[in-house]
Amino acid sequence: MCQHVDSCAHPGASLSSPVKSRRKGPDHRPILRGRWGKRDSTTLDEGSVWPNPAQVLLLRAGLSSGAEAVEAWEEWLSLAHLDAVDPSSGQVLPLVYRNLAGQGLIGPTHDRLKLHYMAAWAKNQKLFRLLGHVLGQFKDHGIDALVLQGAALVPLYYRDEGTRGMGDFDVLVPEARFREACSVLRAEGWRPLYYDPDRFDTRFEHLSLIHISEPTRRNQSSRMPSSA
Repeated sequence: MCQHVDSCAHPGASLSSPVKSRRKGPDHRPILRGRWGKRDSTTLDEGSVWPNPAQVLLLRAGLSSGAEAVEAWEEWLSLAHLDAVDPSSGQVLPLVYRNLAGQGLIGPTHDRLKLHYMAAWAKNQKLFRLLGHVLGQFKDHGIDALVLQGAALVPLYYRDEGTRGMGDFDVLVPEARFREACSVLRAEGWRPLYYDPDRFDTRFEHLSLIHISEPTRRNQSSRMPSSA
């Protein structure tokens, strides 16, 4: 199972193998109820997948046509501030821009909204370049890979690399090739974010990695003490 992982300074990736968790018992039930269960829609809970009323307005502004989209957008602006949005709403703003601009529905917030679209587009360009390189390396080593979540949805359904914000990309590999895939990535400058791949149990989690750029890697090497 893959989950979203945010990366701040460097692009991130999640690597998983298709094995179901064998954890049993009641320990994790409250977590599932809180994250996936029904909740009060008036609360602003970033841990839930259910949108709050303001986020519903954003979705309508990004997916509706004509007056309905404009009305939803204007109502959202009356409840929220464009320069101070929660992370989930921030991911929808590029879609809102593309929908309104594509219909010629340009208002006073057009330029500020466009910045969110351009930022998502620029970040996604880097992520897709890295993803292409990772998939190429896996292909060269004969490792099957399946792209999941945003990186798969953007080219297939959004068809515009600026309309769907991404913080990382997710790749599924066969369990038998998991550690080999980790070795390939580490050789290409990827580093584990939380776990040591050699001690990682694929039954329970996905592995998150970040990519260290060449200048950063050189700087890190220059700070390492030399051996006597």
